[in-house]
Amino acid sequence: MSIPSKNIINVHVTPKSGRDVLCGVEADVKGNPLLKVKVTAAPDGGKANIAVCKLISNSIKVGKSFVTVKRGHKSRYKQIQIECDESKFNS
Repeated sequence: MSIPSKNIINVHVTPKSGRDVLCGVEADVKGNPLLKVKVTAAPDGGKANIAVCKLISNSIKVGKSFVTVKRGHKSRYKQIQIECDESKFNS
């Protein structure tokens, strides 16, 4: 039995985009990796946050409840927490 891991990724979100898409990884001003994400949802009432979590969860094939916004709920720069069993990705 493997212990679930809590992984944190830094994300830059562009809301009200033409489509929901993961745009790739770039470096932030400190040189840390930053995932660029575009979503069609507006940043109204947390709708963009929900869309980001859904897009990431679908991309890595985990349940939506395992992907949450840890920090930056009202910012374009967010920390997303992913709780998952890492052995799933090592096969």
